Amino acid sequence: GSALGRQVNTMYGQALVLSNRTTEALELAERMQAAGAGGNDPAWRASALLIRSEYESWAGNSAKAHELAAHAREVAAPSQDEYVRFATAYAAGVTARMMGRVEVSLASLEEARALAELAQSPYRQASAFYQLSVLDMMLRQADRAYENALAAHRHAKAAGSAFGMVRAKMAESAALEALNRPRQELAALQEALTIARGAGSRVAEALAVVN
Repeated sequence: GSALGRQVNTMYGQALVLSNRTTEALELAERMQAAGAGGNDPAWRASALLIRSEYESWAGNSAKAHELAAHAREVAAPSQDEYVRFATAYAAGVTARMMGRVEVSLASLEEARALAELAQSPYRQASAFYQLSVLDMMLRQADRAYENALAAHRHAKAAGSAFGMVRAKMAESAALEALNRPRQELAALQEALTIARGAGSRVAEALAVVN
């Protein structure tokens, strides 16, 4: 359906940016913007804004990336598209954190987490809990960071996402370091590597090795 097509296009556009195929990504955003022109559902416009926000992040323009993500979140608010509402809240939260705007980040990420729960999507829940854990570390709230990392791992496991599980274990390890629990910190790191190797995930394994 239209919602699935929009989700695929949005994720593809973001992937194009990360692959340095930025011209193609921005052209896709233009087509998505046009697809939403004059329609009742603002989700196409919000999705186009998300791709542009990803581009600005890639280009190092954090302020512009957050401005576009926050605008996308506002545009998506009345939409019935649960993915777009989640993705815009998530992007607004991540970009706000990169700007050091912790209250805005927390509100956006909590909204993303709630929308993920409503959609019963373990992968989205894992992503939101992971970002909340990263934010908690920034706020020097290691106990809460640890709890959110555990939740991220639980949902990533339910989603069958090796990358999500490894990322959650890295967040857990960071929290344990801050809590001065070196034995558990090392165990979490080793578990991250084991998960990555077991899944044959090169990206996840690289993440574990680097950290």
